[in-house]
Amino acid sequence: MHDVRALVEREEIHAYFKALWRTPEFQESHVPGGYVFGWIERLADYPRFVGDLSDPRIERAHFSPWWNVLGTRSYDNAAIHDLFYLHEVAHMAMLVYEDSMPWSAWAAKMADNEMLASLESETLVYLAMPSLRPKSFDATIWADRFLAEESYGGGMRDAAIRAAHRSFMLMERYRARRVPDDALEQRIAAFQHENEAWAEIWRENYAVVERGMYTFRGIASRDRRAAATWFLDWYGRLSEPNGVPFRTEAEQFAEVYWRSRA
Repeated sequence: MHDVRALVEREEIHAYFKALWRTPEFQESHVPGGYVFGWIERLADYPRFVGDLSDPRIERAHFSPWWNVLGTRSYDNAAIHDLFYLHEVAHMAMLVYEDSMPWSAWAAKMADNEMLASLESETLVYLAMPSLRPKSFDATIWADRFLAEESYGGGMRDAAIRAAHRSFMLMERYRARRVPDDALEQRIAAFQHENEAWAEIWRENYAVVERGMYTFRGIASRDRRAAATWFLDWYGRLSEPNGVPFRTEAEQFAEVYWRSRA
């Protein structure tokens, strides 16, 4: 990733995303009390970083939000554009770090983070902003079931609770290797296979990122600008000599990612 730049202060982070949104739903919700505003407010608890992909083939699925860098992308569909960035924001806002954590506990933590970010950007966002749904995907998606249920009563809150419960039940069934009969649920469960493969690829180096981010947040709690300077130095060293930090892991997971989409 190249041209990595810092968004240090809370106001800078809000301003960046206000300029980024392309749909009226996201734009109008980025006001105090709004659904989108709430997510960016959580994100802005720490300095954040934005960069452009150096090698999209391997960096597209490299999960740079884990180490606090948002890789920019472009989509023709404005709704899909905004949903992609919401997904990355949710990842970053909900991530927590430990300076020493067993691999198995870390892998479970990251799987939960992926499920929560997906639940937010693929289901709950439509309950918060229903007019967004006709603008996004043509195919049936997980959210459609809960949007239909919401229209029969119970309100958004009840539909959101059902969506969260059923999503986590689906993940637990996959972990127990109980493959669902439902085609849509099978499609969702298939992503859990990628999550497991990704965690295995990172078995040797996951702690490097965890310790780095734990240190960064400790500095940021005292001095945001000093933390940004520390981070850019840390990230720069990891990115040498080709601009892609952890290139070995990136290349290994790219094979998994693109094979599943062939």
